[in-house]
Amino acid sequence: MDVLLYANKAAGIIMSVVIEEMLHLALSSNVYQASVGHPDLMGVGKALTYPATLFGDDNEFAINRAPLSVDALIDFLEIESPNRFQDSPTIGDFYVNLMNYVNENNIDWNSRKSFPQLIPTQPYYSQNSINTVYYDKEHKPQFPNADDSGGLIEVKDNETANAAMQEIIDQGEGHSPGEKLKIVKGRPIPLPFKDGVGLDHDVSKIPL
Repeated sequence: MDVLLYANKAAGIIMSVVIEEMLHLALSSNVYQASVGHPDLMGVGKALTYPATLFGDDNEFAINRAPLSVDALIDFLEIESPNRFQDSPTIGDFYVNLMNYVNENNIDWNSRKSFPQLIPTQPYYSQNSINTVYYDKEHKPQFPNADDSGGLIEVKDNETANAAMQEIIDQGEGHSPGEKLKIVKGRPIPLPFKDGVGLDHDVSKIPL
């Protein structure tokens, strides 16, 4: 029963992350729709080849397709590190640059007012669903996402565009107040392990 409860909890939490990533996709698409043009989600992967880099810079770390492993996990950490992971930019840096561009340029938001967006007054996004809920030992439902998990934002000016991108950043896409990760002997430190390995632990002895 403990294994079953743990597995259901893990599945619910993972699915809640997937759903939140779809919120980020919707928010970024609203920004794009309001300022540039129709988001081409079907064409995103057509020109993508591996190995790839996050921003197309040859000096960045390479991103490959691979089964889950410690090395693959390090790639994920490098992409979403709270601060710059080594010298590579994070997704948070990317959105900060976009926010600076929005604030420094005169974007004509009125010209695209009639184009559709995923707005909060319509049931496009639900943070909890049958796929995210899991039950504790007392068979009480647990919901991974909280009331302050954010939601859709209709983008119509600088303020709402910045709010949408800031929400993405705050929910983990390079959240700047977080702890900075470092590479030590090829492994990220600090990286929490179940046995309580800490920052001062000899990384060469970490069981991987």
